[in-house]
Amino acid sequence: MNKSKLLLGGIFFLTFAISLFSQSGELKYQKKMIGSDLNIRIYFSDENGNESISSDLIANSLYFYFCFSPIGNWTFTEKDIKKYAKPIQLMQEGNVIPNISLNPIQEGGIIPLIVLSFNKNDLDYTKYFYFESDLGQTELMNIPEEYWPIYVEYKPFFLQGREAFETQEYLKAFQVLKNFLVDDPRVKALSFYETADSLNREAVNNYITENENKLKEITEEIEKSLDKGKIDRLVMLSMELSLARQNFSSYFNYKGEIVFEIQQKFDQLIENLNNRISESNVTYRDMKLSIFETGNYIDYKFELFVDLLAKLILDIEFIKKIEGYNEIDLALIDKYTTKKQELEELDWLAEFTEVLKLINEDIKNKSYILSASAIENLENQKQFEKQPYHNIFMAFNELASSDRETFVKYIKETFKTVTDEDLLYIFELWYISYLATINNISEKVLVSLADGINYENDGNFEEAIKQYKIALRLSSGFSPPMFFLGRIYHKKGEGFTAERYFAQALEIFPEYMAPRIYKIRFLIESEDYTSALNEVNSALTNSPHWYFYFNKAQILVHLKRNQEARDVLLGKCMTLNDYHFDSYILLGDICVSIEDGAGAKEYYLKAGNIDPESQTFINRMNELKNIKFPEPPAPEEVPEPGDEKD
Repeated sequence: MNKSKLLLGGIFFLTFAISLFSQSGELKYQKKMIGSDLNIRIYFSDENGNESISSDLIANSLYFYFCFSPIGNWTFTEKDIKKYAKPIQLMQEGNVIPNISLNPIQEGGIIPLIVLSFNKNDLDYTKYFYFESDLGQTELMNIPEEYWPIYVEYKPFFLQGREAFETQEYLKAFQVLKNFLVDDPRVKALSFYETADSLNREAVNNYITENENKLKEITEEIEKSLDKGKIDRLVMLSMELSLARQNFSSYFNYKGEIVFEIQQKFDQLIENLNNRISESNVTYRDMKLSIFETGNYIDYKFELFVDLLAKLILDIEFIKKIEGYNEIDLALIDKYTTKKQELEELDWLAEFTEVLKLINEDIKNKSYILSASAIENLENQKQFEKQPYHNIFMAFNELASSDRETFVKYIKETFKTVTDEDLLYIFELWYISYLATINNISEKVLVSLADGINYENDGNFEEAIKQYKIALRLSSGFSPPMFFLGRIYHKKGEGFTAERYFAQALEIFPEYMAPRIYKIRFLIESEDYTSALNEVNSALTNSPHWYFYFNKAQILVHLKRNQEARDVLLGKCMTLNDYHFDSYILLGDICVSIEDGAGAKEYYLKAGNIDPESQTFINRMNELKNIKFPEPPAPEEVPEPGDEKD
């Protein structure tokens, strides 16, 4: 920067010297036979002959003005102007520059000055010129730089650029000084052009160095501890450098090989920065997603993240066409208020939200939700799952890669072990959506069903029925409209009508679980346990799933067939999913009813292992203490060998 100041000072001094000695000249005006010749001084002026003039005044004029002023005590006359003044010509590089006008200046009857005007476009104001007549010529003259039109235009650029440079605003300095990247010889003739050119180079260089230091600083911070904020700083820096690179391209293109090394230096900086962003993103992504690859269900954070992630992925309200899986809707977190509150209380909400964003990136870029190592980790812990999480993620990994057939294979596999009724309904909704897709069910049918569900949720049953019937008439062999009609008539208390629609839905699609569940629930609520058992046995014919086996065990208990219920629980339910609180409570209750105190305690304690704070568990254990079970019969004594009597 000091070098630039010295250069600028030297140029200004040279300009001052030129202006001082070359902006006026003397010329012989009239040769006298007797006495001294008459000479005139010619100088740059305004239209009135004033030598001290404002540069703004000239800038706003179409003309340059030069004044003839007598040297000595004499003045011009009308006669001699025509004879001696008019023949005087302005010459530049061998060419005559014609004047536009010649105006004598009158003062009290005398003519002390003559002003000539010249069109600015006719004169190259950056070069020297002279005046001549038959009697001689002036020395070389020039128009002072501050009166050049190009000076008025470019001097503000120079001053603003230099000021920005001195305050170390290098990009701003360049954006102003790049106005000097022109091949106009008039611009290059400006006294400060070389300084502006030098400052341009230094501004680019200093900007690169400044941002190399920024990258180094952020890199050192990342190596100490990595977080999203530091990566965001790198990204912001990359965006800034990309914009700066676009700005600097005009400089690199204009200067070519002269600045090739600077261009390489800048491009290398951008490359290093983008590499650092990529590396940091990979490291950050691996760090945040490692919970799924190394976590276990003993860690509550892992359990909470897995469970809520599964719920968000599965979330579906309506039957829809499915081609693949595009992203997790982050706004759905608000729907699961209890889980969200837990995340907030444990200060995990921001982290979980960030994890979802990273998973969405993987869905988009890698066509999977969880990595192979995360899936393997879940598979190794299947015995500790509360729900079939492993199968859920396997299924939706396949859907994310648009493999619908394998997706459905896993979905149907999950049916077998799901213990939550609402979750089972959601799984089946995905399966129905698959069937609607491959069977080309029209969008009008799906829209009508969705509208019907919305009306039903709002309590507008009549409009819901109308929409469901539209869907029923438009579709052929598609069971959901029949199920939804059965459900809404059941809500209205019209059981016989509901039963007819449920039966029609099952006749078309015997595997349909939703109408089965409604029928079984209704029969149990009505205490018609024999019919409920028949219905659940019918369901198990097509759907040998945990849910229906558990319902069967409950019904058998109501029918006082406790040993059969126990066999179903131990032989069927526990083999499919043994992580279920109510199963152990029911087994304990069965043991109480058959007066097996030890068995009851064992099963109640297993329920307590799953949910030790459950009031049901606490009540059962308290009740168990007050029950007097008969003493088990003493084992028969077996004689020792050799003690037998002959």
